[in-house]
Formats: sequence, C-alpha cells, structure tokens
Amino acid sequence: MNIRKRGIFVPMKKIVLIIFTLISVSIHAQHLSKDSLSTVHIQKHQRILQSPLYRITHAGVPLILIGALNYGKDKDFRVIRNSYIPHFRYHYDDYLQYSPGVVMLGLKAFGIEGRSSWGRLLVSDAFSAGIMAATVNILKYSFRKPRPDDSGNNSFPSGHTATAFMFATMLHNEYGTTRSSLYSVLGYSLATGTAISRQLNNKHWFSDVLTGAGIGIVSTQLGYYLADLIFRGKGFIHPQLKWEPILRTKHTPHWVSRWDILSAETKYIYPNTSTLPDRVVPHPLFRPPGFLLRIGVLVVNLPLLRLLPKSIQNAFLILTRKSKKQ
Repeated sequence: MNIRKRGIFVPMKKIVLIIFTLISVSIHAQHLSKDSLSTVHIQKHQRILQSPLYRITHAGVPLILIGALNYGKDKDFRVIRNSYIPHFRYHYDDYLQYSPGVVMLGLKAFGIEGRSSWGRLLVSDAFSAGIMAATVNILKYSFRKPRPDDSGNNSFPSGHTATAFMFATMLHNEYGTTRSSLYSVLGYSLATGTAISRQLNNKHWFSDVLTGAGIGIVSTQLGYYLADLIFRGKGFIHPQLKWEPILRTKHTPHWVSRWDILSAETKYIYPNTSTLPDRVVPHPLFRPPGFLLRIGVLVVNLPLLRLLPKSIQNAFLILTRKSKKQ
C-alpha cells in the first residue's frame, strides 16, 4: 500500500517502521516527573523493569522487529555503500566479533572479578552460545536469503553480528552492571563495529545485521536467565548495581534522572533529594543499553520523520519540547 505525499509515493512499510521506532523510544523516554505520581505506581513500574521478561526482551526484540520491517528495504542502504566505498574488502570482522568475549575472559583470568564465578559464568555463556547458534542457523537455512555479493544463500541473519552482540551482552552482564558502564560501552562499540564492517564488506544486508544484533542480545539474556534458575543465589562474586526509578519532584536536582543507578544495597525508593544516597551516579553513560539502542535507531530514522502526517509531526515536537522543559 502506498500513500501519495508531495508528489512521491511513500511505502506504508516505511511509515509503520517510523511509528514503531518512535513508540519504542517513547516508552523509555517518558518521565515520572509529576508530583502526584504515587510511590505505589513507581513500585509497579519498578517490578516491570526488573521482571525477567523485560530484561530478556527490552533491547533485543525491538532490533529484531525493526530488522524484519527493513527486510524489503535492504537495497536502499546498499546504494550508500556502493556509492562511497564499493571496493572495501577487509576481514578484520572475522576476529572483531570475538573481541568483547576476549575482554571479558581476560578480565576474569587476571583476577578482576565480575558478576559470576567461573562455574556460573561458563554455564551462562554456554546456554547463551547454544541458543544463539541454534537460532541463527535455523533462520539462515529457512530463509535462504542471497548475500549481497552472491557468495551464498545464508545471509539472513548475520552470524558475525549475532556473535559480537552476544559477547558484548556477556561483558555487559558481567562487568558493565557490576564494575562500570564503560565496559558495556566498549563491548557494544566493538559489536557495532562488527555489524558495520559486515555491510561494508558486502557480506550482509542492513536487515541481516539488525536482526543478528537482536538475536545476540536476546540469546544472552535468555541464557543468563536459565543459568539463574539453576544456580539461584550461588556463584555471585560481585554485586550488581540496580536500575531504580527515582520519584522526581520540584526539589530534585536536574542531574538526577529517572535512570540513575542506585547502590546494590538499595532496597527501596527514594522519594525526594533529602534521602538520595551518596552513591547515586549522575552520569549519562549509566543508562540501560536498550535505551541507548533505541535513541540510535531514532537518530537514523529522523530524516524520515517528514514523511509522517503533519498531526503526528506536531505531536512529536510538542512531546519533545515538554521533555526538555522538565
């Protein structure tokens, strides 16, 4: 189905993709900023954020769905690659995909403890790798999608990207949530570099790497969840920092955002600034990775915002202005 706008045809798929992306971002961008919001509502929201289903799906599933929506639009992205670097041929991505895992195991081997003991770590990672490999191979040999360079019919999804994001999520779980978010930034940066290089090397389409990234993240979170069911409270070495929503009032400093990290010992909600702990870290890097991924997707799709009906554009701009004022 097509919609005519300003003399051009706009595919309905593209509009659906934009709307889905904006909705996905807005879910994480809403503020709990009204003074009338009760602690009960915040605790209910907190339970959702800490539920296993949310942890497993909140970052990876949107990537998979966006990749699926882009399935028929791959050639549009390939034109950009062929216009600027048609002869790009480097094979560093064959090794780069493993780099987040090398960092994680290296830290562990040199005595820098993360979330799990060796036993719990290996079981969690084994579950994650098994789920990822099975999912990728089933999809590859079910879709039989040709590669951009016609070197095979197993393009969808990208196994390199799935592997890279699997290891990046392992690094995030072990060290990004216990030591410093910079470990998460490093891991996902290396994984993103792998995904980009797969496209630059003309080995995968855009939808391949998006879906592969989502599969890698979901597989790892599911693998860790299964290991948690087996080990329960055993095998934890370093306590995790907790993502806790904070009730914002008119007295709350501007640097205290909804996603600030509270200490691992925090068991309750801090309703105002007078009871905020010293260990709240007001740094923009300390955010759930799923939120960062959605912001990135929004930035990529901003040029397409003009294709939306005027009423939706105005609503988006009004919401943006309100969030800035708050």
